[in-house]
Amino acid sequence: MTGVDNSNSSNDNKNKHSVSSLQMEALKRELARTGVGADDVKARYHVEDLENMPDDIYKRVMSALSRTKSDGAA
Repeated sequence: MTGVDNSNSSNDNKNKHSVSSLQMEALKRELARTGVGADDVKARYHVEDLENMPDDIYKRVMSALSRTKSDGAA
């Protein structure tokens, strides 16, 4: 066969995204505001390290946190 299937190569790069330092700061602020723990996020989104989560997961996490009430809010 002459063709090579590279369909997974773009997905591999997408999954190896590193969260920027600005994104990490924003994530930490949201975690502090909501009282949600980093371990909770890791477990829910099946990531081992927040700094290395894919961009699409980062966006989902931040979206969910933005809809979460601040810690201590009634």
